[in-house]
Amino acid sequence: MNAPTFKGGIHPDAHKELTCHKPIQVMPVPDVLYLPLSMHWNRPCDPVVNPGDRVLIGQVIADSADPIPVPIHSPVSGTVKKIEQHESVASGKKPMIVIENDHLDEFHPSVVPLPDWREKTPEELIAFIRSKGMVGMGGAAFPTHFKLQSVLGKIDTLIINAAECEPFLTCDHRVLLEHFDTLVLGIQVIMHILGQRKAYLAFEENKKDCEPGIHKYLRDNNIRGIETVVLKNKYPQGYEKQLVKVVTGREIPSRGLPGDVGCAIFNTQTMAAIGEAINTGIPLVQRIVTVTGDAIAKPTNLEVRLGTPLAAVIEAAGGFSKEPRIIICGGPMMGSLQYSLDAVIVKATNGVIAMHEVEPRPKHAPVCIRCGRCVAACPMRLEPIYMNMYANARDYEGLERYHIRDCMECGSCAYICPARIPLVENFRIAKSHMPKSPPPPPVKEKKEKKGGSLFGRK
Repeated sequence: MNAPTFKGGIHPDAHKELTCHKPIQVMPVPDVLYLPLSMHWNRPCDPVVNPGDRVLIGQVIADSADPIPVPIHSPVSGTVKKIEQHESVASGKKPMIVIENDHLDEFHPSVVPLPDWREKTPEELIAFIRSKGMVGMGGAAFPTHFKLQSVLGKIDTLIINAAECEPFLTCDHRVLLEHFDTLVLGIQVIMHILGQRKAYLAFEENKKDCEPGIHKYLRDNNIRGIETVVLKNKYPQGYEKQLVKVVTGREIPSRGLPGDVGCAIFNTQTMAAIGEAINTGIPLVQRIVTVTGDAIAKPTNLEVRLGTPLAAVIEAAGGFSKEPRIIICGGPMMGSLQYSLDAVIVKATNGVIAMHEVEPRPKHAPVCIRCGRCVAACPMRLEPIYMNMYANARDYEGLERYHIRDCMECGSCAYICPARIPLVENFRIAKSHMPKSPPPPPVKEKKEKKGGSLFGRK
């Protein structure tokens, strides 16, 4: 039977062969780390340490009294040197806590495992997850505890997003192959919190080599309720609306969320990080990052402490083999261009891509030839051809009629456009100038269902 998929989408060159067979390597920790006060969606945290303070691994160095932000922890033991503006992957300089690493790797007393997690209430486990700084590690960095609170008692389907549909990226693939023990534990914890008896672990066909190991682990440990779902290789398969549609047959309404149709989605590395925290007590202070591209000497997957500068990450992958023309954090479709190697790895950084060969853009203003390829490719069933026309005219009423707010900026339309019109850039600019509109009405009825890594681990 053919693997399920969604309508629209594209098939860009994957380039995953550069790193998909490269085991995770533990990267040497640099002498100085830079921890942004915001590595999550919502407002930044406030520092709770001062220059001159000695800190330990897992110690909270910034936190917030607001309900949404999560605390930030020290990835190393060492001394707080200063709190200053430093280059950010999100462009521009942001306030960061600078820590000088003493290379002793001493842990804070709060770093203790939680072996009796099955005896804890959902509220206690959610508080534990917040205390460990957990966020979505697929790119959005939405605080995990807040997502859990928002869907508690409201869902009937739990989906683990291991699609990793962006070209080049293979860090989640390697977690599926190497860290399925902590991944499965994290899934079990979330199932316990949400009262779910079944969870769907969804990944694309190019990751089928992880199935034997996961199934064997589930059998050997008599773990029930986790079912694998193999999806067709297509971009953007990992976007929540497409994933829910493919796995459950349900359709998330315009400007809606998975919880509106009884679903909750969590990223692979987030689950593995939660399992890691249960096993060891270590908060989210490191992640797996794919370092790749034709300008990287030795493309690989690295276990990287948060706050590590891009320059050190690239050096750990052998440095540059060619002069890079572009450097991207994240995937090539939705990642962000980098202008400084001083920018640092954060919780949402799943890839560092350095490219020498870059397809040139037209020098003059491109002209739409009305081919309609962007309409066929749009996974949200929008009409980019008309959205672009209204965006250029700054006709915001027209943009509302063509549902530009439902555009997830995946880049499928721009990728497929033979004229190379920068459609996504045009849409982003237009949306930034649009007046705010009230949220969509709540969905009253649900459609019927169709039916890590560890310190010291090498």
